[in-house]
Amino acid sequence: MENQPLPTPTREKAPRESGYSETEQAKAVEGSTLDVKQARSRSAGQVKKRKPSSSPTQQEKILLIYQTTHQQIMDLLVQVKELQENLRHQEKIVEEIRGLQELQVELLQCLLLHHRGELSEATASNRAWNLIK
Repeated sequence: MENQPLPTPTREKAPRESGYSETEQAKAVEGSTLDVKQARSRSAGQVKKRKPSSSPTQQEKILLIYQTTHQQIMDLLVQVKELQENLRHQEKIVEEIRGLQELQVELLQCLLLHHRGELSEATASNRAWNLIK
């Protein structure tokens, strides 16, 4: 293949091939983006969330604290993975994870007691009761 010089661009206006102006294309893209966002919010199988009541029930509090604790554990696991060289810091994070896992067990016990109608300050651990009261 021979090296041929590239054609120089001309200043002639190219004819419109698509029939859309840039403005119309931008509006179409923006509209399709909104459609995708709306479709995601109404995806099939998605349960409609209830409006939050003025104060969450005890069961809702327990579940919310459990979920929050779970997310904290997951975040700490990511940190442990990232700190492969710093063993002492990893050990501290693992200790914190164990404490959070113990809290999760206590919260599960509170949930079971709640379902039986036996949840009270006397039956729950102090740590769990202070979080859910």
